[in-house]
Amino acid sequence: MGMIDKVVPAKDLEAAALDLAGTLAMKSPGALGLAKRAINTTLEVSLKATMEFDLLLKADAFKQKMPVKL
Repeated sequence: MGMIDKVVPAKDLEAAALDLAGTLAMKSPGALGLAKRAINTTLEVSLKATMEFDLLLKADAFKQKMPVKL
């Protein structure tokens, strides 16, 4: 399952992709890894399990001193 963040005309696709890649490159690799893990895991479980997993990831991020947006 894919996620759509933004829709752009085909002629602007490469520029938009490079802009997004640049934005992601400035983020914490650890935080991006946790976000990817959360998205992939929560697509397959219940809401309760998703919320529990979210708390575990936030605790992991806290231990690693990563900024966490609540």
